[in-house]
Amino acid sequence: MSTELNSADFIIDKANQPIARLLLAHGAGASMASDYLQQLAQQLAAQGIEVWRFNFGYMAKTVAGKKQPPSKVATLLQEMLAVINAMPNDLPIFMGGKSMGGRVATLLAADKTAFPVQVQGVLAFGYPFCPPAKKALGIAPRTGHFSALQRPLLIVQGERDAFGGPEDLNSSGWPLVEISWLDGGDHDLKTLKRHRQTQAQLLAQASLVAGTFVRRLLAVTK
Repeated sequence: MSTELNSADFIIDKANQPIARLLLAHGAGASMASDYLQQLAQQLAAQGIEVWRFNFGYMAKTVAGKKQPPSKVATLLQEMLAVINAMPNDLPIFMGGKSMGGRVATLLAADKTAFPVQVQGVLAFGYPFCPPAKKALGIAPRTGHFSALQRPLLIVQGERDAFGGPEDLNSSGWPLVEISWLDGGDHDLKTLKRHRQTQAQLLAQASLVAGTFVRRLLAVTK
């Protein structure tokens, strides 16, 4: 991905009175135009957060008709860093993403040599703590880097998320990590039919939690 920004490379959800700008990355199997990210970005914009969605290089090729598997983490980190370093800095910058995109953002935030200092915090929606198929094998959650984070991290997670629920985690030793558990939500914050809240309502709740987190870090009142 070029370090020169082209508007065609992004979907930008503007806020009426923006307090921050968020680079929001997609998950492993769905692009920046997914329904989930579209709904989330619109809700975040309503909280005063201008959202920039982008596709990693492999996903851009997939969207163009040449299906590709996710790139190696090192490549994803380089791509995210290049975009952040080329973004305008007239607003405070945050980075994050859905699932894999959120994980990449946390890894970048834990890299003392590459971390973009302009980033104020990290937002991860549906963090992939451990692939469901690997849980039975006793594979450790993807949290080893959390103690090295350079900025605060908010994780917004459904309590039914197969990639990690409250029962799967021991959050001790993570002073910069905050986890907000949303009742009834799965990895995409979808709920069961009998649940009192819908996916749309949980996405609105997720954006409200994110907005509160951002405002607290910036000490901005709405």
